[in-house]
Amino acid sequence: MISSILNKAILLLDLLLGQSCIVCKKGGTLLCDSCAFKLERSDNIKDVLVCFSYRDRLVRKAIHYLKFRGAFSIARPLSLVLYEKLVDELLEDAVLEGDQNVEPFLIIPIPLSKKRLAKRGYNQVEVLAKELVKYDQNGFELGLNILQKTKETKSQVSLGGRIERLKNLEGAFTVMDPQKILSRNIILLDDVLTTGATMNEATKTLMSFGAKKIRRVALAH
Repeated sequence: MISSILNKAILLLDLLLGQSCIVCKKGGTLLCDSCAFKLERSDNIKDVLVCFSYRDRLVRKAIHYLKFRGAFSIARPLSLVLYEKLVDELLEDAVLEGDQNVEPFLIIPIPLSKKRLAKRGYNQVEVLAKELVKYDQNGFELGLNILQKTKETKSQVSLGGRIERLKNLEGAFTVMDPQKILSRNIILLDDVLTTGATMNEATKTLMSFGAKKIRRVALAH
């Protein structure tokens, strides 16, 4: 709770002092649409679509503003770049697979545990998901509170080996309303892909509850 209040106070101070783009330094917004396209991009990682390179200092700064300082406005330009890459790859997949399915993709953000959500006050991945849906309301549908994290886990970054990371997340997720994902094509969204264990466990959970196909997407790696 204290952390959430502090984040809001910092953001309010930013607003009072005036915002400037983290790339071009011009005033008015934390990140211009055009500048968002100048951030360092990333290749996909195995079967996860990745937009930005987390090695880029400005990418890290942008995500920090969104994740820890409640700067929701920065989600819009980040999501715009992600949207364009995602749509291109979805269209390519549809052509290659001959998929004639016109049902919207259900976008499900990786959830936070109740304890972490209460501490931060919001889920930054939900903020990104809401922005993505705004760009294409016919092609995307927002799926909030479907996938939930029911187990408190340690930070994956703090854990050493692969087996330890897998055990840490085992049984961490559940699906609250299986009918909403039954036979659906899903976009599973996260902000930063680290070890991939979180994505894997969430994917396993969704598939076990009847999801048809899952496209895994991360803002950065």
